[in-house]
Amino acid sequence: MVVLPNPKGAMMHTYKRDQDKLYLLLNRYWRKNIAKLREKKREVLEKWEKEKQDLIEERRQDLTLIKDLASREAYHFRRRHGRTHCPGDEDITGYAHKIGKYKASVLDSMDENLHFDEMFNLRGALDRIAFHAVLERKIVHGGDTKEKLDLISKTEEFKEILAEEVYTRGLLLDDVQACIGKLYDRIARNAQGNTAKIEINREHFKAEEVAALVAFFRLQEEWGNSIKWEEI
Repeated sequence: MVVLPNPKGAMMHTYKRDQDKLYLLLNRYWRKNIAKLREKKREVLEKWEKEKQDLIEERRQDLTLIKDLASREAYHFRRRHGRTHCPGDEDITGYAHKIGKYKASVLDSMDENLHFDEMFNLRGALDRIAFHAVLERKIVHGGDTKEKLDLISKTEEFKEILAEEVYTRGLLLDDVQACIGKLYDRIARNAQGNTAKIEINREHFKAEEVAALVAFFRLQEEWGNSIKWEEI
């Protein structure tokens, strides 16, 4: 009995072999190109990160320069118009205007940095208030933001505003004061992103925490160059 070759089977075998080759070629091509794409993506991300860090450093240097200028101006003002000389009203007005402009520039630069670092939120706002208090000499230059807020909370200005908030909201002063020391850590754990205006959301905080936050934001409004905020 003679067995004839099966042309259909041979064709199927050849087709499968060619299909396997094509699959290997495509897989090799895909791996080669996906590696290039990943490398390109990594290079672009590194470039963006470097540009971001360079810009942050540039703005920090600008902020330091402005602070130094303001400090020197205040130093010279104290030397010129200290105990031995009583300046005229025009001199005082002129120097006060210059120092006010320096302070505004410093705070504007800080706002830009907060936006750029995606920290223009409650945490960033409290950092700004703490820095603003030092700039206005409301407190001595303390340690971190938490320590500065604690110093602010002990000033008579803050106590007066806080008492108003406690009375208006029907709270107990001791309960509100007890939460102030933990307030910054609580906000720092959850703060993220930027907003056009700082919002104190009553659904996210206890009534005592809201009262303390509102007191801080009301206080900074009295210093000028304040940050915009609202209670919702």
